[in-house]
Amino acid sequence: VFEYYRVPGAPGERPNQAVIFQPTVASVAAGTPMVASFDVANSSSARKRVSVLVHEHDFSDLHVCTFWLAPNTPRQTYTMRTHTTTAWLYPTISFYAASGGSNGGFYEIDDVTLMYDPAEAADRTLCGDPNAPVAPGGAAGPDLIVNGDFSAGLSPWTVLHGNVYQLAGGVVEFIWASLLPENSAVGFQPPPAPVVLQRTGVPMTDGQILTANVEVGNSSIMRKRVSVLIHQWDFADLAVCTFWLEPNTPLQSYTMRSAATIGWGDATLSVYAATWGPDPWIQVDNASLRRTPGNPTVGTECFEPSTPDTASAPPPPARLRSRR
Repeated sequence: VFEYYRVPGAPGERPNQAVIFQPTVASVAAGTPMVASFDVANSSSARKRVSVLVHEHDFSDLHVCTFWLAPNTPRQTYTMRTHTTTAWLYPTISFYAASGGSNGGFYEIDDVTLMYDPAEAADRTLCGDPNAPVAPGGAAGPDLIVNGDFSAGLSPWTVLHGNVYQLAGGVVEFIWASLLPENSAVGFQPPPAPVVLQRTGVPMTDGQILTANVEVGNSSIMRKRVSVLIHQWDFADLAVCTFWLEPNTPLQSYTMRSAATIGWGDATLSVYAATWGPDPWIQVDNASLRRTPGNPTVGTECFEPSTPDTASAPPPPARLRSRR
């Protein structure tokens, strides 16, 4: 069993990282379904989060699942079913310790597999959590988002870390770029990723299943990535989906489903520009967030346009070879 934890950085320093990863040597084409399985535990006295990425080795394509581990949690099997959106030379799996400190214990990783299966779905990411709640049933609740179509302007939406954005024809358009002249300096570090968000002020109970829908587009000539988060306002609990947008992609509807893993005081929906660059625009419109107790979930589910909201059971996949 591999055991590790992230040593917090010094005050004022950029956040550090602690990651264990392995590239493989099985080149795969765009649209190839990928299936990962792994055992994870938390032997510490603090609740912790682990972020698992399945990605091309240079991060030019990636998908992410984030899982919350209660204190002193024994090893359990988690899964990640996703797909490539470009051709990959070295499919890679990475485990990031997203919470800092030892707290008397470790993250534990064991029994990791990364496989491909052409018969599996290639248009979604499903983060299989053994602690996912059982759907209690019932009708979907009302939309918690106010002015989700931006017809009344930006309020009560907020744009953070962004100084390049506009509202055009009832659509929010923004990019991750700074107007400061030092952008071109050697060693320039991009500012924090800009985000369009809305705090609903609505509490959630532990295990509440939530579904978000948001239309996202990319009117630029560059391929771009957006990250959609459903979370407690202070990020004490969160789930994330990442979506890739090809150049000149019109607004299309993306769906995210997840569940609170603790009680929330202020449910929030956030859309981040995850690709840095000056090329406009990432577009956001027609966002909604609802309680959906009648929709079962495997953990966190990320559906791309025109995909059903359930996934069929996959046949046995083929294992990738380790890179030596």
